[in-house]
Amino acid sequence: MNIKALNAPARGFTLIELVVVIVVLAILAAVALPRFIDLTTEARIAKLEGARGAVAAAAALANAKHLVQYPDPADANSPVNMTGVNVTMLNRYPTANATGIVAAAQLSALDYTIVVGPSGPVPAGSVGIRVAGGTNPVTCSFVYTPPPTVGADPVISFVSTTGCQ
Repeated sequence: MNIKALNAPARGFTLIELVVVIVVLAILAAVALPRFIDLTTEARIAKLEGARGAVAAAAALANAKHLVQYPDPADANSPVNMTGVNVTMLNRYPTANATGIVAAAQLSALDYTIVVGPSGPVPAGSVGIRVAGGTNPVTCSFVYTPPPTVGADPVISFVSTTGCQ
């Protein structure tokens, strides 16, 4: 047996060295990982899709309630009460403003930017719903337009997501 081998110092890492390496790796992971996993664009798009669904559902519910309360077509612009809020109507659907579709869908100005047309890409008589943030909030939006006549349906544009990045 080799006595020199028995007296040689042990090779390897101390517990302190291992802890320091683990701490440094954890700090690097905490700083670098969020840069690789950025979900803000997907969150903005999902928020906008949710608002579009809320607007479509609110328009349908307001229309149904209006048809029940006011069967006479002469009353096509009479307001309806939805969850304690008077919703202004145009041709049996909510109007394109804060007291119409925005109130019916219960969209908050804290979460969305409401733009009543004419303004930029939002035509007159319509309302644009935008999500703040992104490269261009104007193109991170959709537009609601009430029907032009009784018996027609409102138009809810597809969600534009080009500015949501």
